[in-house]
Amino acid sequence: MQLLTLGVNHHTAPLAIREQVAFGPEKLVQALHELTQSQRASEVAILSTCNRTELYVNTPSPDDVAVTKLMVEAGRLLDIPVHDHLVIGQQRFVSLKERGLGFS
Repeated sequence: MQLLTLGVNHHTAPLAIREQVAFGPEKLVQALHELTQSQRASEVAILSTCNRTELYVNTPSPDDVAVTKLMVEAGRLLDIPVHDHLVIGQQRFVSLKERGLGFS
């Protein structure tokens, strides 16, 4: 898994930009829902204050996807179906098949 971060603050962006990327209460729930339902992110956190907006996204790493592709290809060569590749963490898991990663 890899943690991606993106943010702007009063040191890196003028007020006009910070206002465009701010998440008010009415947009926050929808944004969290859309990001976690995108089939790419397993966990998302958004911090949005008057001075900064930060997004933290936990997503399968390129190595996770590469291993999945290798397992699927090896399964094809051996005529053994690979049904899924799960990445398991602290009381959670991510199905790479559900996210459309590594299975073609």
